[in-house]
Amino acid sequence: MTDRKKQIHDLAMADTVSNGKIALPVIMGIEVLMILNWFFVMPQHWRQSADGVWHLVGYIALLLCSGAVLWMIHRHGKDTVRMQLTQDIYAGFFVVWSLLFTLLDAHDGNGFSVIIYVTIITIVPVICYLPMGLWFALEGIGSVAMLVMGWRWQQSFSAYAANFLIFVLVSVISTCAYVSMRRRNYTRLLELEDASYSDALTGLKNRRSADEMMEKLQQEENLTVVCFDVNNLKRTNDTQGHKAGDDLLIRAAECIRESFGEGYRTGGDEFMVFSLDFRPEQVEDFRCLTRAREISVAVGYASSAEHPGATPEELERLADAEMYRDKACDKRV
Repeated sequence: MTDRKKQIHDLAMADTVSNGKIALPVIMGIEVLMILNWFFVMPQHWRQSADGVWHLVGYIALLLCSGAVLWMIHRHGKDTVRMQLTQDIYAGFFVVWSLLFTLLDAHDGNGFSVIIYVTIITIVPVICYLPMGLWFALEGIGSVAMLVMGWRWQQSFSAYAANFLIFVLVSVISTCAYVSMRRRNYTRLLELEDASYSDALTGLKNRRSADEMMEKLQQEENLTVVCFDVNNLKRTNDTQGHKAGDDLLIRAAECIRESFGEGYRTGGDEFMVFSLDFRPEQVEDFRCLTRAREISVAVGYASSAEHPGATPEELERLADAEMYRDKACDKRV
């Protein structure tokens, strides 16, 4: 599993584990009520009918299985491997259980109904994050079984058609919910990735992103690294407050973006640019822009054309040294 797929998987597992902590006690409560109903309200049904006994066994089995899954969630909720296996088994059991109960009801003379199955197939995507293949396999098996049972036990074609339409509608809804959950988690991952690679204040990329870009540019022969340092940031913070200092950084970032395109904030008042089509005139244009906006920024750059064989890291150090020389000149002025 790739890092991105694993992150999406972990996000989805966290969602379903959280949902399971709410849904499973509800399911268990319903099963307890059903068991009590069969014991005290309709005792003659399960005592005199084999199908009634199987109904009771089914309620007890679902109660125990749901309890075991809830225990796993509280005990191993952060272990995604165990939770995935648990959810796969529970989803399969849940769907098979619904099919058997539908069959029991039809065989017991209660008529064929898709209600139990469609209820279960709606709940499963909420509390179980399944591999796509397993999800569609369960839906496929369930669909075929329901169609066959409906044809076998339905008393009229109109009732069969009504059940079929309900079944199709809920199956589509549950599939859409399943796909939507997967898309939502993918979107959340992209947002988290974007946040982890961006500087929240300036909107530029951050140091982590710059380091990864340097790895990608190792073999580039026409690379220029430009380093920037915003002058007087500490004085601005001390005399005008941090809001004014933040505004200074934001305006400096805007000048970098307008002059060089994509930039990186690599430290408190430090920025960097990688360029494969660098022109020295860009630096002069940048200086004119900052002066027009009353910002003082020291600049230094180094290119692989002037330093053949230099790595991006070495070019960064050379550009950084030139930038500090420029900063020293600005202080003398």
